[in-house]
Amino acid sequence: MEAIEIKPNQIPKLKFSRRDVLSTQGSRTNRFLQIKALSIKTQLDKIPITIHFKSKKRGAFITKTNAIMADTKHVILQGGEKIPANSIYQLKPL
Repeated sequence: MEAIEIKPNQIPKLKFSRRDVLSTQGSRTNRFLQIKALSIKTQLDKIPITIHFKSKKRGAFITKTNAIMADTKHVILQGGEKIPANSIYQLKPL
């Protein structure tokens, strides 16, 4: 899947589906654990990460950020932009 790189400030213009992009409970659990681990690591070590996610109609995107926080339903990027957790299919430290 070819993902388009966008800046975090462009994320509020996107629409997101309520359906999860991951199909198995195991992959959803892994994503949740990875989000929690990276939210701690980005705040302590100030490492940049890439977040791969899907929008409802426009396909797959990648964005880079230096810090994330997570609540039960969203990942909040440095700058305050939110990505629904169920739209994220991959996170990678740079």
